Amino acid sequence: MDDAILAKRSDEACAEQSVELWFVQLDDLSAHTPERNLSGSIGRRDPMRDRAISHQLLRQLLARRNGCTPADLVFAKGAHGKPALAGAGTAFSLSRSNGVTLIGISDAAAIGVDVEFCKPVDEQNGITDMFHPRERAFLNGMKPAERLHWFYRIWTRKEAVLKATGTGLLRALESFSVVGRPTEFGARTSLSGQHFFLYDLTLPGGAVGALATTENASVPQVRLCTGPLAGQGTA
Repeated sequence: MDDAILAKRSDEACAEQSVELWFVQLDDLSAHTPERNLSGSIGRRDPMRDRAISHQLLRQLLARRNGCTPADLVFAKGAHGKPALAGAGTAFSLSRSNGVTLIGISDAAAIGVDVEFCKPVDEQNGITDMFHPRERAFLNGMKPAERLHWFYRIWTRKEAVLKATGTGLLRALESFSVVGRPTEFGARTSLSGQHFFLYDLTLPGGAVGALATTENASVPQVRLCTGPLAGQGTA
């Protein structure tokens, strides 16, 4: 399917939803971005270039959501220093991993997203010791072939919650659990007096992701949007 058609259909689908999700292959998007806005060359991972492309797309999406241009957006710091739009009710979250970006936008709730690629994890280094005891017990009950997948499911859920609250890794990972209360959406958890619905996302290219959004918002029908943003200027 043509990228422009895909992006148009994604726009129409997301416009009906309180939560909008975009998953983007950055090398695909950079082919539609003027060279003067990039650092580095396409096909070579450059963290600064990836960050610049991701934030340019975020500004375009936020401008479209708020009916303005990217240049009109004014950013401020919210709770715990989390970036926010000044004077607007639109919440957003961005996550990058190995050349892809996941962006979540909501007008109705706090939101956090995380994306990761499943690569081998050396559990001997104590990384799972940072998990809640319920999560460690859950992993220990997994078959070896399923363990890595669920490690990343737990990790992305936790990261999404921490991004939604704005605390990031300032909050101890073992202080809350994201397993043990399954729902049709994935799971639920509470942190700092807020309740979150957690959505597991299966993304292109073998990536896994998670969305966390506050319980008191209307439950979103999550639609995944892919491809470059059609009909948008540069930030």
